[in-house]
Amino acid sequence: MLETLFSSLGLGWKAAFFGVEVFQAAGATEELRRQTLVMLVVAGISRAIGTVAILALNQVHGKRYPLVFFVEGLVFAFAALAHALAAVAADWLFFENRVPDAQLFWIVALAHGPYLLGFLVLMPYFGEGIDRLLRLWSTLLIFFALHWAFGMPAHVAVLVAVAGWLTYAVISAVIGRPFRGLAAAARRLAAGGPA
Repeated sequence: MLETLFSSLGLGWKAAFFGVEVFQAAGATEELRRQTLVMLVVAGISRAIGTVAILALNQVHGKRYPLVFFVEGLVFAFAALAHALAAVAADWLFFENRVPDAQLFWIVALAHGPYLLGFLVLMPYFGEGIDRLLRLWSTLLIFFALHWAFGMPAHVAVLVAVAGWLTYAVISAVIGRPFRGLAAAARRLAAGGPA
């Protein structure tokens, strides 16, 4: 269990710091897919540190924190996987399926590695800027992986990265409302009320 956790963190760090070999092997084995999923959950937990800090300020009982971490981790992982599916859809619709669907899916999932630093969004005055920086970093990783790891022309790699992000934004705006409501309900259930 701990070995999987540490190897998942290592995979996320290698991806976050532009490891070509990590993106070339994205999703190639069952173990790499499992490590990627664990990395996504840990990245979500990292982002949840800010949520737990707010709950502590609002005097929510500490027994709820592990559940909050777990729920936030799952919500982030599902959102990242939805982004990956949107990138696959954009590649399929607009770019004639230049990268195999499964590989593009795992590349986009791995590109969420910078969110392992998601706890930094808690910083006063800088949190929103750091969150935007993490989003930009993630998008740059998608471009990097497609261009450098797979030899896709730079302009097409930029278009796939941006089209995936735009497709995700449109889908989440149009049909994401019930899913956001479900995520909000899970968060409320996990957090409970004041102690």
